[in-house]
Amino acid sequence: MEDRPMSEDYYQSPDDDDLTPETTLEDAYWHYMNRAAENFMWFCRMMGLMVLVLYMWPVHATDLDGQWSNSPNAEWYKKQVPTPETLRIYELEWGSCCDIGDACQPCVVHRYNNKPPWREGFYYVKDGITHSLPPHIVDYVPWTPTGKPVLFLAPYDSGKVKKGEPVCLKVPGGSS
Repeated sequence: MEDRPMSEDYYQSPDDDDLTPETTLEDAYWHYMNRAAENFMWFCRMMGLMVLVLYMWPVHATDLDGQWSNSPNAEWYKKQVPTPETLRIYELEWGSCCDIGDACQPCVVHRYNNKPPWREGFYYVKDGITHSLPPHIVDYVPWTPTGKPVLFLAPYDSGKVKKGEPVCLKVPGGSS
């Protein structure tokens, strides 16, 4: 191995072929330290790339695994449209309730019973919290698959519609 001048500001590690029995302990130390630093930098780059790919992965709000597409009532859900007032308030051109919201399965919808405080309309309970429903989303339909009111909540923020906001309520017993 040839003599290399050692400077304090720059040191180039020898290649694997350069390690011989005559290699000094200091040369071997820097050789392996540089190799470790290169491996660590490669690992950091790969982890950063993986985080970037996962962050940019497209997110879908509804029915990722197709669990509802084979449902006998899938067509009913797809045909439900918001009221004209809802379309106007949220500045939507057109869409089904499934396009702008997900049916809220754990939500229990109730009608106010006109007892004090003499409120009219509907409310729902989700996670133990009571929420009033705006009257413009209520639509009476001849039937619903469950026989009970079906509530659609926005799955994500979109324009004037905020995540978790009720966008459609289909109440059975109407004549539409």
